[in-house]
Formats: sequence, C-alpha cells, structure tokens
Amino acid sequence: MSSYLSYSYGPTTCKSDEKELNAWTMKCQIASGKKDLNYTVYPAEKAPEGSSRSFYIVAEDAAAKQSAKAELMVYLNINTHTS
Repeated sequence: MSSYLSYSYGPTTCKSDEKELNAWTMKCQIASGKKDLNYTVYPAEKAPEGSSRSFYIVAEDAAAKQSAKAELMVYLNINTHTS
C-alpha cells in the first residue's frame, strides 16, 4: 500500500493493527505531513462484489477516499462508499 501511495504523494509509511477478527485498521502517514489516510482491510470474501485480490480495502475518511482515485491506487479497487 505504501508503495502505491508513495507514487502519488511521496514517501509514505503504513501501519496496521487487528481491529477485530478478520479486519485490520491501516493508518498511512505521508512523510510531508500533509495527510493521514485511514483504511480498514478485510478478507476478500467480505467484499460486496467479487475481489480479484485476497483482501478488500475500505477508505474510512475523506483523505483516504480521495487517495483511492490517485494514479496507481485505482488498481486496488478501494471502496469509497459508506454503508
């Protein structure tokens, strides 16, 4: 994830913690300090429609939703819809 973000935003670090069984929170910090991006990562079977990857990512804030449309990030198929 950080390599995809780094392509658009510059150096980025991402850290994840288990939120609950089969769900992880991921916080990505852009080194320039301009944005923090928050996502939740689930196994693919939790995706509303089929996923071609073994995971499914949901953008949890406005900055993360915006990042989902940035250059290489579109290939991760990040869900930007609220449920």
